[in-house]
Amino acid sequence: MHSRAYLLLEKERFKLQKENLPWGIQAKPLNEDDMFTWEASIKGPKDTMWEGGIFKLYLQFNEQYNAQPPKIFFHTIPFHPNVDPTTGQICADFLDDMHSWKEFYSIPYMLLSVQMLLSNPVTENAVNPNAAQIFASSPTSFRQMVLDCVLASKRVEAGLKPYVANDVDLTRSPPTGQVLSNGTVDESIKVPRLGKVSFEDYHAMWSGMATTKPMANVRSPLHAVLSADSNLRAAHFGLPQQELQEEINKQLEEHNAIMYGKFEKSGQNIAELKSNKMQLLRQVYLPKQQQALLSKGSPSQGTVPSSPSPATTARNLDPREHEVDELLSWTNSLP
Repeated sequence: MHSRAYLLLEKERFKLQKENLPWGIQAKPLNEDDMFTWEASIKGPKDTMWEGGIFKLYLQFNEQYNAQPPKIFFHTIPFHPNVDPTTGQICADFLDDMHSWKEFYSIPYMLLSVQMLLSNPVTENAVNPNAAQIFASSPTSFRQMVLDCVLASKRVEAGLKPYVANDVDLTRSPPTGQVLSNGTVDESIKVPRLGKVSFEDYHAMWSGMATTKPMANVRSPLHAVLSADSNLRAAHFGLPQQELQEEINKQLEEHNAIMYGKFEKSGQNIAELKSNKMQLLRQVYLPKQQQALLSKGSPSQGTVPSSPSPATTARNLDPREHEVDELLSWTNSLP
């Protein structure tokens, strides 16, 4: 015949199978034959630094349950003021103080209280004084420790070790090979080298991506880096060197066509096309100036106008005609 505590725990299991547990809480007996040892898991409360964590626990009951509370241990021990860093046992009023314990406390209630305790630690008489001190004096460091615990709990949930055996130290470059059990280094197994990036290198790279420059003749540091490494250049532009050059030439042709016009490849040669463009310029710019000159110096009837000398023509030219001549000269210089 089973004891009263055994029957109470069996009744608790039956209720858990029929009812919906609170969010992030699971519990069941570790073995069907042993009702006094339970395994459970709780998720870190949402909107807290513990969010995302999945922490496994064990509940150890005795024959005096429910007159006495169980002992609850974390299997994935978090860095917390109210969790023993060695055993993982939880220190809470309702578990340690018989005056605070109530016989009607159920297993979901106890797990829910532990879940809330994660984000609401009690620093007074903390079982982990180091965590309590860091929590009070350096919240940033405490948060980082909590995030490490959250990551470790995820690794345990995935069946991995809580922490990587060889943690990467960014302050030092790791060896190029893997250290074997006898202390030697296996150079055949390459380990990527990691290290800190100086501010100068960081600034040189990102200043090359800026859209403005302090001076017109400033050379882009990004261009210098890309020019020195063809693989990095191909990865940056997403094109091989040959295709990149073809794309550049295509864009230059489109730019020149927009700015200077595009010569159609027909039976006409370049000289003839230039002549047509100069004739068009004369028709646009010269008629008004010629009419003004004719109206000022129109000859009387019966007289034959004499051809003006080149010097006289140069003196009578309007300043705008000089501009036209300069434009024509520039056109002649085009290839």
